[in-house]
Amino acid sequence: MTNVVKISTGAGILTVLQDGTDCLPMAMFLNVRQPAAENVTIPINAFLYQTAGRNVLIDSGLGPSSDAGHLQQLLAAANVSPAQIDTVFCTHLHPDHIGGLLDDGACVFANAQLYLHREEVAFWGADALYAAAPAPFKAVIDGARAVLAGYASRIVLFEDGAEIAPEAFVMHLPGHTPGHSGLQLGPVGHAQVMLWADIVHASTLQLAQVDVGVVFDADPGQAQATRRAILQRVADSDILLAGGHLPGIGRIERTAEGYRFAPLPQN
Repeated sequence: MTNVVKISTGAGILTVLQDGTDCLPMAMFLNVRQPAAENVTIPINAFLYQTAGRNVLIDSGLGPSSDAGHLQQLLAAANVSPAQIDTVFCTHLHPDHIGGLLDDGACVFANAQLYLHREEVAFWGADALYAAAPAPFKAVIDGARAVLAGYASRIVLFEDGAEIAPEAFVMHLPGHTPGHSGLQLGPVGHAQVMLWADIVHASTLQLAQVDVGVVFDADPGQAQATRRAILQRVADSDILLAGGHLPGIGRIERTAEGYRFAPLPQN
């Protein structure tokens, strides 16, 4: 809960809310040439974007567990109640991004519209996906469908380039899931902050070895291509990066082997 960074994007204020951490076994990573460790601990982030009287929540963390579940405390520290959240932008429907949206089946953010990419909703709702899924993944699908059902009357479907709040533009980043999306914050063509969702999970590992993916990439090849394109775009630029599993906000820099993340100081 100490890793909180707040910055101005010009149009608004972005705050990183670290819901907690998760530990991923190295076996969950694909194409690893040089294992960094047996297990990798990663942050689980959500974000609060405040602009023009709006309170936009970007993802909601893993929800209560032994190492996560701090979202409500962090929102309270920012003097924002669940009822004051008017927009929830969901980058994709994996459990570590939607875990805080429901509480015993009830919508936590009762006054919010839930923004989702059109392809994300279609993917998780497909009968063929459920029929072919192994038992553990069926539980993941059930969780995604519970959110879709709970917020059904308030879901807003978007496509690439949509403006979901002042100077908050959708950036479709397919591969991890079909509708996996981030946001660019700032004027059109001059974004100051990019929220790239799950372009990487273990930043130290995957930035040094760009080919490394994760077992839960829906399309590993597309996820890798998206990661390469984004890294080439932002490396050595002035744009600030934030993500579901990055340690705060910072910039991407090139190295002899690949890339590295250079975080801003914590507040």
